Amino acid sequence: MSSFSVIASLPNKEQAEAVGKAMERFVPQPIGVGVCEINEISGDWEVSGLFLKKPDPIKLHILEVYFSLKFLISNIPDHDWVDKVNRDLKPVIEPPYMISGSYYSSKIPNNKKAIIIEAAMAFGTGHHSTTIGCLRALSFLNKIGVFPKRVVDVGCGTGILAIACKKTFGAKVIASDIDYVATQTAKKNIKANGSALSVLALEANGLNHYLINSSKNFDLVLANILAKPLKRMALEIKENVKIGGYIVLSGILVKQINSVEAIYFSLGFRRMKKIKIGEWACVVMKNFCRSKKKNKL
Repeated sequence: MSSFSVIASLPNKEQAEAVGKAMERFVPQPIGVGVCEINEISGDWEVSGLFLKKPDPIKLHILEVYFSLKFLISNIPDHDWVDKVNRDLKPVIEPPYMISGSYYSSKIPNNKKAIIIEAAMAFGTGHHSTTIGCLRALSFLNKIGVFPKRVVDVGCGTGILAIACKKTFGAKVIASDIDYVATQTAKKNIKANGSALSVLALEANGLNHYLINSSKNFDLVLANILAKPLKRMALEIKENVKIGGYIVLSGILVKQINSVEAIYFSLGFRRMKKIKIGEWACVVMKNFCRSKKKNKL
């Protein structure tokens, strides 16, 4: 039996989320709906749905007319796509880490920190430059003798970085994501990597969760998201990392890195390491002092 994918582009987040919520109420229901930003410069967003049965053409047409969009509908042949993706996605080797699906787990050398991540509907298989940059940042902290024991990973996706922190530092980690599917996927991966006692995945808007706010004073805050939210969350991140603690910021285009750094510099952070991979940049910064400056962005 075939399945069906439905994809459309929209000019902003609000409309994309509205279309996504409407699709979730379709009968037959989709098995998954995703909403993501596809172009930070233009602000374009994409909404996609996967259906096991052909979606209602009348309802799709109503959404097309109301939101002035055009759906791309594709008939997907009957395959075990998750298994196929797991086989096709080659392991990521970023010393000392090796990230792979269980299909390749038996081939992981003993000298590598193995992180098993299965293909899923949440973002993150470790192949993207932003994730690799963060892994290099963790290796850098390890090499200079920094061993954070309390970590929060903002926008955790499938949980790769949270698991890496546990395996590298033996840290207690809170992994948060605004997306429900991501947190559920992260929980499964955390359990599969034997990290359930040390890593807690929860659904939260950034750092806005009582389990995070009641802790604060983290040794390390990881945020692999995008430049705009990193700027917007600067003061919030500042309030959650202790003096002498570190932050790793990623998901930043190289041309955006100076403007992001400038805001954190004004809050008392100093750069310890900048990592560039292609058009993407990741930065490690240390919190040297308290700051009462307001983040007005």
